[in-house]
Amino acid sequence: VIVRTAMKAPDPGGPRHQGAMSSNRDLRSSDAVAVSRDAPRKALLLAAFFAAYIVLDWLSYLHPMLPFRITPWNPQAAVTITLLMVYGQRWLAAVILAVVAAELLVRGAPHSALAVLAPSLVLSLGYAAIAYALARTVNTRLNTVGDIVRLIAIVTGGTLVLAVFYIGSLLASGVGTVADYPRALLGFWIG
Repeated sequence: VIVRTAMKAPDPGGPRHQGAMSSNRDLRSSDAVAVSRDAPRKALLLAAFFAAYIVLDWLSYLHPMLPFRITPWNPQAAVTITLLMVYGQRWLAAVILAVVAAELLVRGAPHSALAVLAPSLVLSLGYAAIAYALARTVNTRLNTVGDIVRLIAIVTGGTLVLAVFYIGSLLASGVGTVADYPRALLGFWIG
């Protein structure tokens, strides 16, 4: 973290002018150093998230509802939403990669590439939307009843909307039948 100190405006043409310009150059170079020092921390966070997502998906892949491969427990969703709430939407690409990797590594060979990519993109964007809504409307300390009600409403409503689009993307990709839709929708929403 770089803390910038307020500098007095240099006297144009005075002896301090050259020192102020040098100082500005030093600040810019220290910004570059801070960014380069931050890169290993970001890489470690990325690796930890990626590993946590895949391991949690693997651990929770019990009794999948076929052919949609929906499970009754999904702790990786909470990790993902937390990551996006804390570090922002700029991590969405990492989320998409982790979701696609988990689909391939945990659930095995897909029906088609579309059956992996479309639902993974829907899932990732759904997580991002829920995280965005939570970050903008809920105090994370949950100090008030209103915060708790908003948390429940966003998570409940967000997962229902996500379920509609996720199951829809699987159906559009050729996975499952329309007759299976209500059961799959309920399974995804509750799980």
